[in-house]
Amino acid sequence: MQIAIHNSNGVKVASMNNDIYDMLHYSNDIWHRYLSSGGSTFDFTVSKVTNGMLHPDVKYLNDSCYFSFVYQGKTFKFYVMTMTEDSLTMTFNCNSLNLELNNEFAQPYTATEAMTIEEYCQKMDLLSFANAYIGLNEISDRKRTLTFDSTEETKLARLLSLVSQFDAEIEFDLKTFSDGRTEKHIYNFYHAHDDSHNGVGRTRNDILLRFPENLNSIQVVSDRTQQYTMGVFKGTRTVKKGDGDSATEESENFDLTNLERSDKNNDGIEEFYTRKGNPAIYAPLAAKRYPTAEGSSDLWTKREFVTEYSTEEDLASYGFRQMKQFSYPQYTYTAIVNALAINSYSDLSLGDVIRLQDIRYFTDGLVLNARILEQIKSFSNPQSDSIIFSNYLRLSNGIDSTLAEEIQKLIDNRLPYTIDLSTNNGTTFKNGNGLSRITPTLKRGNKVISCDWRWIVGNEIKSVSPSYVVDGSTITAETPLTVTVDAYIDNKLVATREITFTNMTDGSDGKSSYLHVAYANSLDGKQDFSLTESNGRSYRGEYSDFLPISSDDPTKYTWARFKGEKGDTGLLDDAKLKKLTDTINTKADNQLTQAQLDALSEQAELAKAELNAKVSADTLNQIVLAYNEYVRANENDKQEAEQSLIEWSQRVEVLGTQLGDVKSTVNYLDTYISQSAKGISIGKSGSNSSMLISNDRISMFSAGNEVMYISQGIIHIENGIFSKTIQIGRYREEQYVINPDMNVMRYVGGS
Repeated sequence: MQIAIHNSNGVKVASMNNDIYDMLHYSNDIWHRYLSSGGSTFDFTVSKVTNGMLHPDVKYLNDSCYFSFVYQGKTFKFYVMTMTEDSLTMTFNCNSLNLELNNEFAQPYTATEAMTIEEYCQKMDLLSFANAYIGLNEISDRKRTLTFDSTEETKLARLLSLVSQFDAEIEFDLKTFSDGRTEKHIYNFYHAHDDSHNGVGRTRNDILLRFPENLNSIQVVSDRTQQYTMGVFKGTRTVKKGDGDSATEESENFDLTNLERSDKNNDGIEEFYTRKGNPAIYAPLAAKRYPTAEGSSDLWTKREFVTEYSTEEDLASYGFRQMKQFSYPQYTYTAIVNALAINSYSDLSLGDVIRLQDIRYFTDGLVLNARILEQIKSFSNPQSDSIIFSNYLRLSNGIDSTLAEEIQKLIDNRLPYTIDLSTNNGTTFKNGNGLSRITPTLKRGNKVISCDWRWIVGNEIKSVSPSYVVDGSTITAETPLTVTVDAYIDNKLVATREITFTNMTDGSDGKSSYLHVAYANSLDGKQDFSLTESNGRSYRGEYSDFLPISSDDPTKYTWARFKGEKGDTGLLDDAKLKKLTDTINTKADNQLTQAQLDALSEQAELAKAELNAKVSADTLNQIVLAYNEYVRANENDKQEAEQSLIEWSQRVEVLGTQLGDVKSTVNYLDTYISQSAKGISIGKSGSNSSMLISNDRISMFSAGNEVMYISQGIIHIENGIFSKTIQIGRYREEQYVINPDMNVMRYVGGS
């Protein structure tokens, strides 16, 4: 999902997209939509840093910007309610634009005559958005005489109260210009959802979710605390009393005494009625099933209500609606839909009515119509998607078998085919020994499907049997074997899968290598030769062989001076180096910014020019000391050690021309193959890249910065590019050979 970033004027200035490498990326996103308010909230976190650098589009993120995206063909736009920022991330809590009505308060209002909902919106300034319009209006001919007394009611609360009193539902829509600015806000009014009207959303007869295939659970709670079987409903209307100038208007109550109505159930039995001459509405079937008391002759549980309805028609509609809801126990149904089912129906929306079924584990079966009240969606983590239902209606379990089969067929046809592969001997052979049988299974959802198989190796069809045997002796260590299996139904390819087999061979027994070290006071190693004592000796010799005992022969050793006289401080002494390091290292997280690297490079060039004028043979001692210091450095003082490594690497260039007879020793360092008791450094003079191998760490440097290290069994890389393949466990990701702009992930197996 691509999310647009708008400036404070509403103009689109940047975007976020997790699928595009160079764009800002987001995570922990939760989009929560509400049917009751027509609004939604959107919370997410943005990563500020890309490749160790601050992303350039971060400058557009602030508490005055807007965000938008297009979902199911509609534009949803959000303003920032709260913003939390730290060194690496920014977290936003946003509301949809219509919730800005929560920031303004409505004034009390009393209507002097019956008005339409549009007239109320205008009188109470509820269309306060710029360019706000009423679009679809299914209740345009409905009028009410209403009073709103509250002085602490927000405009959004007032609007929702108005919609409720008109027995309606509201949907907010948004139109934008091409540059992202808001063109107009649209209010759509629908009949409230009932037996005759959908309200917001659609009735989805094509969707049937079953337990346990699509539903994790269904729970039913029965509550009779609000039940009644006889209701007396009164309305309120204004009447004139008196004549001429002395006439006054007064409010009076009226009931349904003059109305007669009878509602029957699906079996043709009268379920609710009111008779002329009697103001009450009765629920006879509910009264017989739930009498007031055992053995009592009075069947009815009575309630009385006074409403704002001003006509008998509206009052009767309200009364019968209430009786249908409260004459029976209040059943609360809770259904949890698994995320796979939610994502299989990507066009589900607020207000949609779908069917839920559990005919296995409920007496007489359970079939429900349920309406989507809330949707919770995450674009970065679809597995966390969920739905909250309302308006559950229990249906009789009398679905025609043919219709049920057709519905299930519609559901099944939406699911993709998948192939599961299993082997009886793994996918890795040793020394070419053994056989491994591959057995495939074709599925659609959780259902196993019968099909025909084709086994392909190297573009050649090898078999059409239900399984395939791989012979380890046909696979070499250098060339893995990839087997492709295709599934066909009615000669049509419906799914394909690959599996790769490898062969490992035993190598020859290896030998242990031993490093031997000796110390002396001469370049040939003959003066004061010792295998153990280094104190008082200035030269160190080394050689390696496969024998554990060190030789007493100095000629077997390669000698180099490792301890010289202390030289002068030069133009760039330790104090100046420390000041330079403190100036460059301004970040507390020990990571170099591009500005720091530029400064480091510039200062290193200046240091190099100064050192070229003053370096001498004694500088070799400083090189070795700096090198040993770097080897001993841990992560906390890594930056200072990197600076020292850069310094002595720059000095090496001078030594080749000034040390004369000891040039071979310097060349040993100049070629960047340097050994000591602490480790080995490898590189090339004049290059900004090198490798350092110590007792417990292997490090690689670029531009003086450690970019990779291996320590304690873990390889750590800040940033990297894999040009061909990368394998994690039994899966390998690689560039698609047919289309280089695509990557594919293959299962390669494992023993």
